[in-house]
Amino acid sequence: MIAAYEKKNLLDKALNLLLELEKDGFEHGVATYSVLVDWMGKMQLIDEAEQLLDKISEQGEVPPFKVHISLCDMYARVNVEKKALQALGVLEAKQEQLGPEEFERIIWSLIAGGFVQVAQNFQGLMEARGFTVSEQLKVTLKASQTFLRRRPSVR
Repeated sequence: MIAAYEKKNLLDKALNLLLELEKDGFEHGVATYSVLVDWMGKMQLIDEAEQLLDKISEQGEVPPFKVHISLCDMYARVNVEKKALQALGVLEAKQEQLGPEEFERIIWSLIAGGFVQVAQNFQGLMEARGFTVSEQLKVTLKASQTFLRRRPSVR
């Protein structure tokens, strides 16, 4: 249900549901927290996303792979280099689990954060996996290499 609210961006309804469930004694699981981490990350609410990540750890669970996509996206967009590159390292190590949409999401966020060279390298990984990069992303990446380069190559 939380995932459905996230797709429609109905945060008020999601929070009301979560509070109601908690009041009834329901404990949220990793799947719920994972959706919320992604949602908070998209809104660039870093502290809130990290608190939810802590809740996953408190349950003795390793964050699901999808959470690392969310974290990389969030940290890259807000230019938190160390954490963005940590999350990216996890994604690179398990790149066989990434589909074309996930690759593109990561590349877009790297460009947005000014990690143009890293984005270009990740595009190479995407193409090596046999996925086609969208024309819009190709053009944006090309333009970024020329006009938006804000930081030196980190890899």
